[in-house]
Amino acid sequence: ENGFPSLAIFYAIEAIPTENGGAESFPVVTVDQQLQAIRNSFFSNVLDRVAIRYRTYGHTVLETENMEELCHEQRLNCTSLGHRESLFTEQPMMQTIYDYCVEHNSQNVVYINSNPKSYAWSGNESVLQLTEGALAQECINANPANETCNVCGRRFEPIPFPSFSGNLWSA
Repeated sequence: ENGFPSLAIFYAIEAIPTENGGAESFPVVTVDQQLQAIRNSFFSNVLDRVAIRYRTYGHTVLETENMEELCHEQRLNCTSLGHRESLFTEQPMMQTIYDYCVEHNSQNVVYINSNPKSYAWSGNESVLQLTEGALAQECINANPANETCNVCGRRFEPIPFPSFSGNLWSA
């Protein structure tokens, strides 16, 4: 417990608008499940060293107030990185993670998103399984602060390009 490093979790949350102007219902349920997975992970005893930084995309069903409530219910430290009206694209979030890692090069990071099923290579794994894979003790411990580069996720896919199932990972 004392040796557990600080951990930054970057979380991309996409709510796809419906034709009637609402949003699909899955984002709130999925986000709640993923926050519970974080809360129940092996580092649940050191949550004071875990910071969740999230950005929402698309519909505003998960505005900052809603996310603050969900995070508070799970006793998690969450900070909004803002909202983008456009649907999710990874480049801005990856740039945010890169910039963070340059400034905090000895800190572990985890990347999760609320819609891993949108990735063709996520297979039949559930959102919860993919999330738990990125949060697994084996993944976090595989990235000691003295390593220069390491990444871990539930299942590595070398084709069509190197990635992790559902694009959820830790580094």
